[in-house]
Amino acid sequence: MEQEIVVKPGDSDIVRLSILPLKPGLLRITGLEWVLNGQAQGKRLFAAKAPQHRRTGSRSASALHCVKP
Repeated sequence: MEQEIVVKPGDSDIVRLSILPLKPGLLRITGLEWVLNGQAQGKRLFAAKAPQHRRTGSRSASALHCVKP
């Protein structure tokens, strides 16, 4: 699914993304890609292993454990 937003020069906007897992398991988000005005492409890959979080012990903010609704 694509979403189109219009941002005027000098302005900024926040886009919230959502996901819907199709089956239970581990969902790993490895990065994002985008195209601006049909011309300027961008890509942001996430680090393969994040530092371990002090409180939760979690190593990656880009991995989710999915369960059946």
